[in-house]
Amino acid sequence: RDSEVWVGSLKSELARVERDNVLLQAENAMELTRCSPFSLEVQFDGESGFGRAVTQGFYTLVANELQRRTANREVPLWVEDESSELNEDFLTPRRGLLVQPLPPDSPALPQVERRFCMLGRLMAKAIREGFVVPLPLTPAFFQ
Repeated sequence: RDSEVWVGSLKSELARVERDNVLLQAENAMELTRCSPFSLEVQFDGESGFGRAVTQGFYTLVANELQRRTANREVPLWVEDESSELNEDFLTPRRGLLVQPLPPDSPALPQVERRFCMLGRLMAKAIREGFVVPLPLTPAFFQ
């Protein structure tokens, strides 16, 4: 039966997100699609494009926002590096992003846990669907 061909359709879920509020919307999208077997397709609000390139752009934008110093001060995920004049808006540690240790009674802990849950789900979806999340994590992150 080598001559038999099977053609099926891939199902995907479409998430419309705003570029200006991408971290919160990424958290919501990852929560809503966490048990879904379907692929995630992203479209930015007010833009007509969609597909693999736009979805890769979403993963890249989320990674960039996770490295933004202002976002890291609001929800402290990473150890701050020394600000350089070339990149004062983003964390750019030479050895990669290192997880910020927090005390168990830190008021930021619930937000940090939520953000790391989103990051784990985001990376899982990206890997499953063949996308890259360009987040420069330190090798210690994976130990």
